Amino acid sequence: MGVGNKKEVCLLLSQQRQQIFCMCASAFEVADMVSFSNKKLKEDIGSLVICKDGSIKKISMIKKIGLVGESILEKIRSFIFGEYIIQITFEETSLTLRDIIAIIKKYINDNPIAYDYLLINEENETEGKRIILSKIDTIESIQELFDLLHCHQSVCLETF
Repeated sequence: MGVGNKKEVCLLLSQQRQQIFCMCASAFEVADMVSFSNKKLKEDIGSLVICKDGSIKKISMIKKIGLVGESILEKIRSFIFGEYIIQITFEETSLTLRDIIAIIKKYINDNPIAYDYLLINEENETEGKRIILSKIDTIESIQELFDLLHCHQSVCLETF
């Protein structure tokens, strides 16, 4: 079970790190192993993935498959830059939008860096978080959630 088309934007709620990431769906196929070890990948088991179509899935398994590329030169480049093909298995959840909002509020309240990287366009990060927390309870759709969190193609991470 995948996460939609490769250009789709998804939210990743990392349970272990209590952080929120805006991800391209294609990121669930390639991992940057320079910054993430196998142990770090396994930490993301249990994380939630929210897609714009409203589907909410939980990561149940992450497996490193091999180097990226078809040719030997592409594979060498992949090895040098630490890019690996990964396979992620998802399971359906019964979580609702309200459940997701509660998790996001908890992460933002409990972890000072829960959402920092997406607030870089805000003049004041504290004010950006305050605005999110003040408006999040009025959200009625997944699309509104993505809009409030400024999660769109131009800021999404392209590798896991």
